[in-house]
Amino acid sequence: MKLLKYLLFIFILLVQSPLHAQYRGAKNGVAARFIQSNYQFPLNDQFSENDFYGGVELEYTRHLNRFMNVSLPIKYARPLLPVEESGLKVLEGTVLETDLVFQFKYFREKGFIYPTLFAGFGGSIENWESYNYYVPTGISLNFRFRKHAYLSAKGEYRYSLEDPLRHHIVLSAGVFVAIGTGIPIDPMTVDTDKDGIPDVEDECPLTVGVYEVRGCPDQDSDGVPDKDDGCPKVAGLYQFRGCPDRDGDGLQDRFDQCPNIAGSISNDGCPIKDSDGDGFEDDKDRCPFHIGTINGCPDRDGDGVIDQDDRCPNLAGSTMAYGCPDRDQDGVEDEKDPCPDTAGPMDRNGCPFITMDDKSFLKKAAEKIKFKTGYSMLTNQSKSLLDQIAELLFKYSEYKVTIKGFTDSIGSKTENLKLSKQRAAACFEYLIAKGVTRNRISHDGFGESNPIADNRYAAGREKNRRIEFDLYLEK
Repeated sequence: MKLLKYLLFIFILLVQSPLHAQYRGAKNGVAARFIQSNYQFPLNDQFSENDFYGGVELEYTRHLNRFMNVSLPIKYARPLLPVEESGLKVLEGTVLETDLVFQFKYFREKGFIYPTLFAGFGGSIENWESYNYYVPTGISLNFRFRKHAYLSAKGEYRYSLEDPLRHHIVLSAGVFVAIGTGIPIDPMTVDTDKDGIPDVEDECPLTVGVYEVRGCPDQDSDGVPDKDDGCPKVAGLYQFRGCPDRDGDGLQDRFDQCPNIAGSISNDGCPIKDSDGDGFEDDKDRCPFHIGTINGCPDRDGDGVIDQDDRCPNLAGSTMAYGCPDRDQDGVEDEKDPCPDTAGPMDRNGCPFITMDDKSFLKKAAEKIKFKTGYSMLTNQSKSLLDQIAELLFKYSEYKVTIKGFTDSIGSKTENLKLSKQRAAACFEYLIAKGVTRNRISHDGFGESNPIADNRYAAGREKNRRIEFDLYLEK
């Protein structure tokens, strides 16, 4: 870009002189820079050299303190200004901008490079008729090449408070000159408090200190500077902010009730007894007067559950079942588990949930069980479906099942009720013959009650002539 060409030209002209030390007393400064403005960003995130247009900037800077400057830059440019959101339609304009900017110096002004971050408030006038207000932010880099002169570069984003089409970036490069007589100093020799440690290395540059704690005072010579030392007149340990721990038990002497005898922190620094002699100190022993192996408590059956918490203290069991036997490890002890060999949730007494796939199969299979009209004789297809239902009942052997029969509304209610009971009984007898135990199954018929479709239509009556299976666990 043209900006880089300008930068190279200035650098060749001015770097002929050797670098000098920093100068004190330069409170003001002026800068002159070439600028390149781009109003296509962020409308168009593809940078192109053709989107940048030149101009000039003059800037006055005032040094406030070692952390901050304030500056007043004035810019003049003739860029292409977008007139629609796409950024494709532009017009050539004249822009004059001025700002009030605060520069934050995160690094000391020493050596070759002097960077700042800046932010502020400003305004512009376009084509000498329309106004806009901005919040400028960015970074500047100053490279010292003469006594008070710096090669200066800036990158700036200008956020418009008036029109999103006027958000833009500005890149600039030029020369910054600090104004002030001053005398040259070497930052490595400045020692304000005269303690032999240069200010650039001294964390307490205004107070006489020692090298071991980077120039800060340390009255007790414990390696903790007084400003961070909780006990500045008594030598102590770094981890206790300079306070002592004479018995080395991990508790500062000022909090230790037995400062000369190592003890337990939980016992205010004093030793703790082991009343039952089982190797567990009383403060950690859940059973301080009974010899034990688990947190100081006995476990007669050796199942990992101490006797006082063990519901079956003489019979090894599972920790999930409070020390009682639990073969399927579901947290329900075998004696209370209807399904002792199949894991299930505790709120179902240790029996498994019926899977969604099996529930769906049972519902669909039941819907397909059919009988000859007016009779309770099972069709071959219905028998095949009942064979599959029997297999599902074997899978969930702890569950019981109720078989319910229903009819449509054709015929008398009395006959329909009788027929529904006969059909439910036919399914019952078939499953018994297939090996399902009789005490697991019950059956009943409900005639034309509880229809699930409209009996006025053939399709509805077909749905109402049905068998339902309800699986459940006895509580």
